[in-house]
Amino acid sequence: RNFQEGQFEHGDDLSAETMVDHIVDSSGACFNCIIACWNKSSIKQGPHKGISLVGPEYETLALMGTNLEIKTVEEVAFLNERCNELGMDTISLGCVLGFAIEAYQKGLIEKKDLNDINIDWGDTEEIARFIHAIAYRKGKAADILSEGVKYASEQFGNNSSSYAIHAKGLEIPGYDPRGTNGMGIAYATSDRGGCHQRAWVAKAELYDPELDRFSFEKKAKMVKEIQDERAAFFSLVLCDFAPISEEDCVEMWNHATGFDHTVDSYLKCGERIWNLIRLFNIREGLKENSDILPERFFTDSFSKGPAKDRVLSKKEFQQSIQEYYQIRGWDQKGIPTEKKLKTLGLDSYKK
Repeated sequence: RNFQEGQFEHGDDLSAETMVDHIVDSSGACFNCIIACWNKSSIKQGPHKGISLVGPEYETLALMGTNLEIKTVEEVAFLNERCNELGMDTISLGCVLGFAIEAYQKGLIEKKDLNDINIDWGDTEEIARFIHAIAYRKGKAADILSEGVKYASEQFGNNSSSYAIHAKGLEIPGYDPRGTNGMGIAYATSDRGGCHQRAWVAKAELYDPELDRFSFEKKAKMVKEIQDERAAFFSLVLCDFAPISEEDCVEMWNHATGFDHTVDSYLKCGERIWNLIRLFNIREGLKENSDILPERFFTDSFSKGPAKDRVLSKKEFQQSIQEYYQIRGWDQKGIPTEKKLKTLGLDSYKK
């Protein structure tokens, strides 16, 4: 329900095991890849029987499934296929739909502005109709929502920004920072907003016995280091799912270019990239205090599940952001210092 609860009673019906039993036909892969990370699926029962698609993936199950209280893999697959056909991202759209339903139920959106579509939690058919309306901007509400939750909350007002789930305008994926605090730092400091691929610390938070997932301790440094590594890795145009070590990346890079990089210089390239992106964002209007999270994560607790009654401490979060800036060599406003730029060989960008 738009990140109101962290647990869904029908979660087992959206599990990988249920997908394999009900809709998955085979695995799919990019050319010559042995990982085969995607699924070729088809709906075999119900009103949408016969539809074939690639997916659903985890984020789709999270944002188009549990977040909207869609109860079966067949229904999620149907909505996924609709998004595929319309070229719509299931993470952003899932957040947009969750926001729309909540805003509608709170009276901020009138039914006449929805083209008489009665959007509600778990109503697959009405949600599918509204997806089509958003894609084609049919109706006042759909036209506004097509711009994303940040813009929509600014238009609807009435404190709706508190439950517009985004960071820097990019909707947040299926890792709630109330259950993995480090992801809150990752979302807030990401160059493009609420992205889990810039620093996916959730796995370490959940499985490393030395880390407390309900604490910000040690997370700022971890986020910074992963961001640098990912910036370098993605610049090599490698697959996010490929288990390639830093040493292997450096070896391939040196063979391809004739350079003589080490792991340290490779990671420094990632750090240089991250600082350049920060400078670019500042030049293009990134304001002080932009590294923030939705208010819901600080005020609204879960009523059930492992993270029951937990919210993020705004004081501890802000302290962690300042710690992150300090580790990066940025000032208290999040601007790279002249000293840091000089260290990275970016002197010419200091103005």
